Amino acid sequence: MNVPRAFSAMLVSAGTAILLVTIPLVQILSDRAYFAAVQDRHAIGRTTEFGAEEIAPINEAIVRFFASEMSLPDALASTGAPVQVFGDREIDHMEDVRALVRAVGSTRDLGTVLVVLGGGLAILARPRDGLRSVLNAVSRGAAATIGLLALLGAIALADFGALFTQFHLVSFTNDLWMLDPRTDNLIRIFPFGFWLEATLTLAVRCAFWSVLVLVGALTLSALARRRPEGLR
Repeated sequence: MNVPRAFSAMLVSAGTAILLVTIPLVQILSDRAYFAAVQDRHAIGRTTEFGAEEIAPINEAIVRFFASEMSLPDALASTGAPVQVFGDREIDHMEDVRALVRAVGSTRDLGTVLVVLGGGLAILARPRDGLRSVLNAVSRGAAATIGLLALLGAIALADFGALFTQFHLVSFTNDLWMLDPRTDNLIRIFPFGFWLEATLTLAVRCAFWSVLVLVGALTLSALARRRPEGLR
């Protein structure tokens, strides 16, 4: 494999892996209905003073906050949620979270660019079998994603608490994420169990799409390889 072909394949594989993780993650972070369903399963309405009707506008405000330049209090006011539901420390932490969410979105966009750029280079360099090269690279990216998910899944099942803490230590440069479950509503509405379930949901969705993409890419590559020479 020459260097340009190897380079284009690397771009496609990396972009595929990025998209298979970031697309489901962005979807979860903007899914108000999913928030409500997990909160209901964890009995937030019984363990806090916030019932479903009170939590719904808070969830909506958080989604709006992530997608806009509004402050969190302004987002809460825009949905009719109580503006004082979160304290200053929680509001500051959510600003950090929004920056992280935007970084995920930017990474997703980068994945798209890598796949398009790498695929275009592969097809331009070898028009006759460039598509098969792209499909093979896609399958490698999907396989790598499955392997990474298996590793992270094993770590999470062994000690999700340690993984959760390490994620925050790596992702944030301050200790604003260290909230008190007795008094801070952010962690009362989104408790540890919520994030455990959300992480497992993300892993399942990523795995599902990774397997689907892997099987699809391998199948299409096999079909392309079987085409008569004159049709390639």
